[in-house]
Amino acid sequence: MKMMPELHIIDTTNPDHMKGLSTVMSIKELGMTKVTSSLWGPVDDSVITGHESGHIVNWDIKQKKKVKDVFVHKSQINDLQYSKDQTFFISASKDTTAKLFDTHTLEHLKTYKTERPVNSAAISPIRDHVVLGGGQEAMEVTTTAARSGKFEARFFHLIFEEEFGRV
Repeated sequence: MKMMPELHIIDTTNPDHMKGLSTVMSIKELGMTKVTSSLWGPVDDSVITGHESGHIVNWDIKQKKKVKDVFVHKSQINDLQYSKDQTFFISASKDTTAKLFDTHTLEHLKTYKTERPVNSAAISPIRDHVVLGGGQEAMEVTTTAARSGKFEARFFHLIFEEEFGRV
């Protein structure tokens, strides 16, 4: 539609917000790259967004401005997931990698590489492990055997970035 992407945060308990009359926050300066995934920041005072362009941005809700913008993936970010204590988060991307970040600084800490797009990634709440899930594009699934589509879940060591299992 050639419209500029916007981010709107609403309070679902506020009738005016639900009718579209007002918002908690609206950001119209996202640029032409759409948001593909997001997380509430620590203490719900910020929002972390993953973008189609491979950028991750931290937005301050109270000041309604961009705090930090980092270019971390060569392709679209498909998913963002927190660690149990929310001090780290992991991103999954079409560029065949998942990356671990510090929540407060957006510092890139680790990279988990595969040979296929990563649709989602999660950090184990009890072990030093991450799991990556992905495979080929959905529109190609019907023309490919399950084995060659590379749909298995892959397990990596959180610290050493080494794959140790597949299911």
